[in-house]
Amino acid sequence: MNRISGKIYLISLAVLFTIPLVFFPSAASSTEYTFTPIDVPGSTVTQAYGINNSGNIVGLYGDATGGQRYGFLYVGGSFTPIDVPGSSLTYAYGINVFGSIVGYYEGATGGPYGFLDAGGDFTTINVPGSSYTYAYAINDSGNIVGVYRDSTGTGHGFFYAGGDFTTINVPGSYQTYAYGINNSDSIVGVYQATTGGFYSFLDVGGTFTTINVPGSSYTYAYGINDSGNIVGVYGDTAGAEHGFLYVGGSFTTINVPGATLTRAFGINDSGNIVGTYNDAMGAGHGFLATPVPEPVAIDIEPWFKPNIIGWKFKWAPIPVAILSKPGFDAPKMIDEASLTFGHNGDENSLAFCSPLSIDVNGDKARDLICLFYTGKAGFQCHDTAGILKGKTQDGTPIEGGDSVKIVPCK
Repeated sequence: MNRISGKIYLISLAVLFTIPLVFFPSAASSTEYTFTPIDVPGSTVTQAYGINNSGNIVGLYGDATGGQRYGFLYVGGSFTPIDVPGSSLTYAYGINVFGSIVGYYEGATGGPYGFLDAGGDFTTINVPGSSYTYAYAINDSGNIVGVYRDSTGTGHGFFYAGGDFTTINVPGSYQTYAYGINNSDSIVGVYQATTGGFYSFLDVGGTFTTINVPGSSYTYAYGINDSGNIVGVYGDTAGAEHGFLYVGGSFTTINVPGATLTRAFGINDSGNIVGTYNDAMGAGHGFLATPVPEPVAIDIEPWFKPNIIGWKFKWAPIPVAILSKPGFDAPKMIDEASLTFGHNGDENSLAFCSPLSIDVNGDKARDLICLFYTGKAGFQCHDTAGILKGKTQDGTPIEGGDSVKIVPCK
């Protein structure tokens, strides 16, 4: 079957601006984001659920009548409706790096049923014998997680790979719901205890760990990236809902400024988060939260000034020192594989990082020195700065720059 849809080229005005957003954690530090509302033009409600490593977003929107629900794919400023042929509603929840999308639909024969949309070709995903099936997330291997209800009405999580379904049940739980999966097949979701409470879980190779925001009345984990960072929703004792980010045992509360509720559903490897919020009037919107890079000091061609780069020597390495500072130990904290460097900082030019850390600037703190290939750095004749980007081991983005002189240059 082929997708019955066309591209929507109008962009909501709400998507055309960004607002600084700070999500305040329980820890002493805070993470700053830029926040972009996501609204399908003409819709009555928009909700963003999934984001892949290319930054493509999926979710759902309501049409002008307020009744019909469609999925959407958002790429580079354009929305494409996702509508399973013959369905009465379609929800899009997850997307992988290849653009394969999962979700669920209801049709003339009942449902809900899960679906896989691979380039516009739809395949129904239905756990045999279930009364309904929801597909919530897909990783880059094409493995899918979701939820089904058995003949007794009890909910179970499922893992679907290679045509086979595996049931996921948190030991001792009453019901289990699987919502997110990363490329290591680590799974997050929610379970209901026999006592009635709702808690989140992390399933790594069949070993379950409970995740519970301290003091919350419930915690729902919805998304996980390849660094193991988790996002979701929790309720406080006053009945308000908040998003959360869970990194290395620490929780960060996510509240969209001015919103009456915030829910975080998806996170990619760059730390970009998508979710939904209600404004003061009760209208629902999607959002994209992009972390603002932590500034770091770098020294291109340490011990030499000016920093001359001979761009004709394509394979000549360019040494770059990433300088430590109080609270930031560059050799220990930086994810070396994430480093990019060059004309705009997005160039995959890394050769290697030295295993030996050296104090480059004489402040008695050891710094990280990495080498980058000139030919892959993309410098242009009149460039005056080199930009380095990357992230720390916990996924925090970093960025720094230093002056350069490109030779020969006419």
